[in-house]
Amino acid sequence: MTGIGIDRNQGGAGPASYGNDAFVNYLTSIRQYIGRAITTVGFHFVPIPIVKDIIELTGTLISGDPFSEHHWALFGENFKGDLELAEPENVNGRWRRVFDVGGICCSAKDMLERAKATSEALGGCNVHYMAFASDGFLLDVGKAFIRNCGIPLPGDQRMYNEIENIANDAGGAENGVMHVKAHSQSGIILNNFSNYTSKDMCKSMSINTFGTAKILDTNRFESVTNHISVNDIVPKVSDPLTYLQACFQPRSDVIFLKSKTLPLIDHPFDGDVYQEANQAVNAKIMRNLRGE
Repeated sequence: MTGIGIDRNQGGAGPASYGNDAFVNYLTSIRQYIGRAITTVGFHFVPIPIVKDIIELTGTLISGDPFSEHHWALFGENFKGDLELAEPENVNGRWRRVFDVGGICCSAKDMLERAKATSEALGGCNVHYMAFASDGFLLDVGKAFIRNCGIPLPGDQRMYNEIENIANDAGGAENGVMHVKAHSQSGIILNNFSNYTSKDMCKSMSINTFGTAKILDTNRFESVTNHISVNDIVPKVSDPLTYLQACFQPRSDVIFLKSKTLPLIDHPFDGDVYQEANQAVNAKIMRNLRGE
C-alpha cells in the first residue's frame, strides 16, 4: 500500500527549527541574566544617584525589561492614596483620620493591602497611606543617615504636604486627631516633620511606630508609642543612644516586644511580633474612633 509522503519539517517545525529556537532562547536567557545582574548591582551597591540610574538603565536595556519600572533615585519615589471610603465620624465635634506610613522596601501593592487590613480592623473606615520606594541597600542607608541628621530629602516634603493636606481638608489641625501608624524609616521622617510643621499640627497626631529608625518623643505630639522588637536591629543602629537610654531608664512611650526570631532580623512589619502589636494598636484606635 502506497501512502502519501509527508514532509515532517514543513512549516519550520522540524528538529532543525527546534534546535534554532532552543539556541535563541538560551542566548536570550543569558542576555536577561547579565542585564538583570547589572541592574541589581547598580540598584543595591551604587549610592551615587545619577551614576546609579545610568547603570540600572543600562542593565534594563540589555535585559529587555520595561523601563517603566525604573524610578529616578535623585528625586526619591513615594506613593500615596486612600481607600476612598467614608471617613471616621467626628467625636465631640472633632474630626478623626487614619494615616498608615510604610518604611522603605514597600510597594504600592503592599501599602494598599496594609491599608485595607487596617480599615477592616477599624470597621471599614477610610485609611490614607503613603510609603517610600527603596533605592537599594547602600543608598537607603545613606538616606537614613542624612534624615537622621535632620535634613529632609525631596520625597519627604511630599509626605509633609500630604499630612497637612489631610488635616486641612478635615477642618484644620487644631480641630481633630490623626492616628498615624509608622514603620521603620518613616519614624525619622515624622520626627523631622515635627521640626517643619506647626505645633497645632504635631499636637493633632497620635502616633504608633513599629521598628522605628527614630524613637519619637511623646512630648512633640499628641501621643506616641514606639513598639520595638528586642531582636530588631534597626532602632539599635539608627538611634543607639535613645535606644540604650530606654533600655536602662524605662519610658512610657517605648514598649519592648519579646521575640522568638533570631537576633537582629525581626524588623519586617508583617512579622509575628509587630503584627501582634499592630492588632492591639488597631483596637486602641477603634476605641478612640468610637469616642471611648
